[in-house]
Amino acid sequence: MMLTNQRLHPTPCPSKYNMKWSKDSSMHQAGGRGWVGGGLLAASGRADPSAIGNDGCGTEPRESLASAPISGLISKPELRRALSASSQCLSSVRLSGLCDDVHRRVRRNRPCKTLLLLDVCPQDALVMSAESVRASSRWATRSIPLVLAVSIGYATYVTAARVCADYLINDRRDTGPAIAILVLYFLLLLLMIAAYLRTVHMINTDIPVVPLGPLALERKANEKRHSDNHRSDGDLEGRPYYAAPDPNPDSPGLEQFYTKDVFVCENDGRPKWCSECCNWKPDRAHHSSEINRCVMRMDHYCPWVGGMIGENSFKFFTQFTMYTFCFCGVVLGAAGSTLKREVYDGASADPHLIAILAIAGFYGLFTFLMTVTSWRYIATNMTNVDMLGARRKVYQLAVRIPRGSGATEKYHTVTYPLPNPTQMPNGQPDAGRDALANRTFAILKTDPGENPWDLGVWENWKEIMGPNVLDWFLPIRRSPCTNHDNHESFYRMGSLLNKVRAEYGIDALPEDETGRMELRDLGGNRS
Repeated sequence: MMLTNQRLHPTPCPSKYNMKWSKDSSMHQAGGRGWVGGGLLAASGRADPSAIGNDGCGTEPRESLASAPISGLISKPELRRALSASSQCLSSVRLSGLCDDVHRRVRRNRPCKTLLLLDVCPQDALVMSAESVRASSRWATRSIPLVLAVSIGYATYVTAARVCADYLINDRRDTGPAIAILVLYFLLLLLMIAAYLRTVHMINTDIPVVPLGPLALERKANEKRHSDNHRSDGDLEGRPYYAAPDPNPDSPGLEQFYTKDVFVCENDGRPKWCSECCNWKPDRAHHSSEINRCVMRMDHYCPWVGGMIGENSFKFFTQFTMYTFCFCGVVLGAAGSTLKREVYDGASADPHLIAILAIAGFYGLFTFLMTVTSWRYIATNMTNVDMLGARRKVYQLAVRIPRGSGATEKYHTVTYPLPNPTQMPNGQPDAGRDALANRTFAILKTDPGENPWDLGVWENWKEIMGPNVLDWFLPIRRSPCTNHDNHESFYRMGSLLNKVRAEYGIDALPEDETGRMELRDLGGNRS
């Protein structure tokens, strides 16, 4: 099957991923996050768009389906896998009948209509696994929940049965302390389990990964095909590796950056590029060798919760470690005081109390350190990855400046969309259209150790834990930082941005006057 990069414009899809595509930019938004992925073309012999689903996920006749020849003979299993990759949106498509129809047309060498299947969300079937690529990590991830369940069950037996029921109620007749311990114990247990399940749910159902680019999708498809055919190519140097950024000025994904007012960039003004995912990396996205994907605001891979801690699970992970530490504190307090009284009364020490003290002490110390570390990251708006070499790290920012501004001795500039002479009619650009679309950015640098996303302790806390006090304790709502609808940047930036602007002699453009000023400049240029 032929891989292309056609841009289509389906109607808004009311599925759970809220997919939207743009004809000109090939943008789509999945689950409220706007990222760009590569396109995989699957043959569709149905010229009538109404035949492709009756649940509102259909396509518009004039724009969505475009004629394109299909080269090569495709096997039915390959075609079925390709179509199944987008079954999240095309939920009502009968894949079996569609595969038969398309395969029959291809075999007869007849032209087919083509349907664009995008990497619509992190749960794309081609890249759906949230597990680590390392066998040891996978085994640890699968066995740890059993260990945790056994530990909690044993703690419940010792605390509820041996401490509260047997010792406090039956032996000492202290009903009040026993009830207080049980209420506090099970309340913290409920909150701990809720935070744990919320973290695991987010990790396995909504991974904040950057979609794979077309070259990465093609590479994965080839690897899967070789694996299915039991072929092994030992010549690693002979395999294609796309290390260089996409040279295409209209590379899918660039519009997600230059529609912002500031983003992290390279020396040439383009965003950072991931050679593994073959796509542009948004701010604070890092490639994880554990899951072999770029993760938004990646923190670390945690086998205790079964996956990658990123922007949408860090809050719940912090709540889980906090409640686990408090839970262990209750167990330690109840078991320790009981053991102390038994020894003071001259009775033999209960071995179960000694065992649970060791277990709760281990978990309590571990989660205490994790909680303190997480709070530190929240207070500074950093992640575990950001902390690596933080004192020497320099960020290079593309900061939007008034249209048409030139470079100076202090900084270089870049203008988006990048020039592409091959797409200019008669070799001349459309001045009116380009004037409306162009944006100029100055390439600026921070000093070593500065964090552009530091908003202050209070604002940093609300950026992760939320503005509502209930959000701080209940694992329900996501962190506000997962909302990337802000036109200024992918993540809110602090006062450092204005400081850098001042150092380079660039005046910040007021948000409510930016568009007005540019339109006024445009009108002056036309006159």
